[in-house]
Amino acid sequence: ELLFELTKIFPNATLHLIHLPQKHEVAQRRYETTITSSLLKEHNIHYFPALERCDWNEQMFHLHDSHPNKEGYKSILECVSHYLLNTLPIGGPR
Repeated sequence: ELLFELTKIFPNATLHLIHLPQKHEVAQRRYETTITSSLLKEHNIHYFPALERCDWNEQMFHLHDSHPNKEGYKSILECVSHYLLNTLPIGGPR
C-alpha cells in the first residue's frame, strides 16, 4: 500500500519496483510473494522481477545467513544497472 501512496504523492513520477530475490527464493527458483502486475500497471509502476530476468544461484549468498556476498552484490549491480540503463531515458528519469 505504501508504494501506491507514493504514486499519489508524486503523480508525475515514473516508479520502478525492482524485486530482488532472497536466498530461499533463489533456491526454490520462485518468489514467495506474488505481485499482481495488473495492479502495478494500474498505478503506473514498472515491475522488474530480477529472479526471472538475471542469473542467480545460492553461491551468491553467505553460507550462514541470507545476505549477498561479494559475488552476490556484483550480480545485483550488473542486473539492476542493466535494467536501468536499458529502461530509463538517456539523461536519467524525468
